[in-house]
Amino acid sequence: MKRLGIALMMMVMLLVGATSAMARDRVVSYEDLPAKAQTTINKHFHKKKIVLVKVDKGYRNDDFEVKFSDGSEVEFNAVGEWTDVKCRPGVPKGIIPQQIRDFLKRNGYTKHGVKVVEISYDRKGYEVELSNGKELSFSPRFRLLEVD
Repeated sequence: MKRLGIALMMMVMLLVGATSAMARDRVVSYEDLPAKAQTTINKHFHKKKIVLVKVDKGYRNDDFEVKFSDGSEVEFNAVGEWTDVKCRPGVPKGIIPQQIRDFLKRNGYTKHGVKVVEISYDRKGYEVELSNGKELSFSPRFRLLEVD
């Protein structure tokens, strides 16, 4: 009986936690994005149709996610800096830091039509995924750390 009570209590706690986590995500309008995020979209994604803008209310900051009709996605932090860009047709070149573009070209990673299809950034550095499946990790100062 005691175990049943503990199991029920744990299930209730999980349900409450999941419900509160889902409540943090909500659909918002384009105008609710930080100005810097809007500028990035207007500059690099102006030809794409936006189908969804979501905000994830975090404990400290809000994160934003923008989805486009072609399946591309961009995530922004609370101040509007991109943190993750996924574009199967290829990430716009202006998004990719020049040092990374130069490295990829200089070392032959973008030969034969290979494109960057995903790039993410956090305080640890950059992660780049190419259309041929290769993944490269760079430090915040653009030093190659790993090729997968």
